[in-house]
Amino acid sequence: MSEFLALFSAMWKESWRDKISTFFSIAFPVMFLLIFGFLFGGSGNSVKTAVVTVDYDLSDFGDVYTSLEELKGYYHEVAVVEKERIIFIRNTTDEYYQSLLDSWEISLKNKVTRLLNGLNPVIMVKKEVLKAARELTPFDYTLTGVIAVSLLSIGLFGTVDVFSRYRERGFLKRLKATPVGNFSFVFGLISARMFYGILSTALIMLLGTLIFKASYELNV
Repeated sequence: MSEFLALFSAMWKESWRDKISTFFSIAFPVMFLLIFGFLFGGSGNSVKTAVVTVDYDLSDFGDVYTSLEELKGYYHEVAVVEKERIIFIRNTTDEYYQSLLDSWEISLKNKVTRLLNGLNPVIMVKKEVLKAARELTPFDYTLTGVIAVSLLSIGLFGTVDVFSRYRERGFLKRLKATPVGNFSFVFGLISARMFYGILSTALIMLLGTLIFKASYELNV
């Protein structure tokens, strides 16, 4: 046990002295959190769209408008359905909404094609909304991704890079001449990096709460 504690203490101190490992494990994820948090932290989780029809009465679309003037500044995208084409007018440059609007365009194109060709859907999909404890925001997904990046960096720079550096310096060969077992050495290194990851994750979650008002629901 004393052998493990000594290795753990040495590996813990060594991890903080490694500036590259510390940067990519602590500072780099925090930079990610701040950049993407301010970019996407205020984004919504839905898009507002509308359909303008020309020469067709496509009442199946729900909200149908006939004047573009009442759409300006309110909808993220407007689809103008004409006889032989659909003109999409986007009113946003937010990267978060681009994938949602792309999916909506594809769905609308398929629906217009079926209506104009008189095709009935083969499969009827019944949608049921599942109630969750709270509604997730784009920042919740961003925060999860930042934590994953942090743990990935710790595993890459804190474990793989360490073994490569030790081998290059001949440290592993000298280690064989000591009474330290391979298991104790590896377990001491992994344990130190594990606590490194816990500290990094706690820091990211704390900043997410203080700066972006994130809330957590932990299910053990």
